[in-house]
Amino acid sequence: MEMAIFDLIDVSYTYPNGRTALESVSLSVYEGEVLGVIGPNGAGKSTLLLIMSLLITPTSGEILFKGENFRRILEDESKIYDFRRRVQLVFQDPDVQLFSSTVKRDVEFGPMHLKSGKELERSVSSALRLMEIEHLADRHPYELSGGEKRRAAIASVLSIDPEVILMDEPTADLDIRGREILVELIQRMRRKKTFVISSQDADFILRTADRVILLNKKVMFSGDPEEALRFARGEMAPIEMDAMKWNLFKSH
Repeated sequence: MEMAIFDLIDVSYTYPNGRTALESVSLSVYEGEVLGVIGPNGAGKSTLLLIMSLLITPTSGEILFKGENFRRILEDESKIYDFRRRVQLVFQDPDVQLFSSTVKRDVEFGPMHLKSGKELERSVSSALRLMEIEHLADRHPYELSGGEKRRAAIASVLSIDPEVILMDEPTADLDIRGREILVELIQRMRRKKTFVISSQDADFILRTADRVILLNKKVMFSGDPEEALRFARGEMAPIEMDAMKWNLFKSH
């Protein structure tokens, strides 16, 4: 039986200005799964990933990480540290993750708190190589193009070697080769790591995701990637849509 890495139970989030970002979201993410999250702008996709990374806490509802309630994790500094090592977020804006004087220093920032010496060097070199940015190692992040920044931000997460990688619009700014590198990376790591990927890039989702949820403040659909995209585009016949909604209702 597949083990749930995350369980979200009736999770809602309201911003201080009163705007509702998420409303009664319930879902599970399973070990080794690549879960795609699609939906319109303002649907709550980024908020969902921030909540799953425990960077913001829900207004209501529960989150379990490997069966442990998020409140217990947040109350224990050692558990928070362990969680941060296991779960990493690639932000939608790469500038959030790039703050050092060189790309290499950004990529080594996370693992330097966990490793040293040759082990640290191997982790950094491997991450740079996987994203094909070894030639950018000594460049200042602000000298990079948007796509190069994106690759560097992803490398800064890979160097930590987390169990779960959350990605918010990871193909934004990437050129064709950059997208292929990311697809190949996920294919290579599938079943070994768990991915949750928010993206408007339908082709990328089809090529990488095992399962897709359509989010619009609530979970509107959960299932096969092609069916999810057909549902999102309104291409399903009414009887098919009714059946999908019924299956989703039963799954909750």
